[in-house]
Amino acid sequence: MEVDHELAASIVREALEAKFEDHPVFKDIQIVRGGSPEEPHFRIFVIYDGNIKPLQTPAAVRLFFSLRPKLNDAGIDGLPIPSFVSEKEWERLHEPDQP
Repeated sequence: MEVDHELAASIVREALEAKFEDHPVFKDIQIVRGGSPEEPHFRIFVIYDGNIKPLQTPAAVRLFFSLRPKLNDAGIDGLPIPSFVSEKEWERLHEPDQP
């Protein structure tokens, strides 16, 4: 099954915003498949701007596991692995190499 990145990102964003009232601004959500065909996993990068404290809790990680049935509908059939990355850090990591 092909991953519907837009649907998966929407599912994650809605769940995060509902769970964390004083949340940072969620700028983007990127999904990268990894692992093997037999045991796939999906890195879900949540790019945020603001206070990360509310996201540094076991509740934030558990949220992703509770979303597994909905994420399956979006084609994510493996283990979701969340990563929270500041917008500034994301931009730094994705800058083109300078000569």
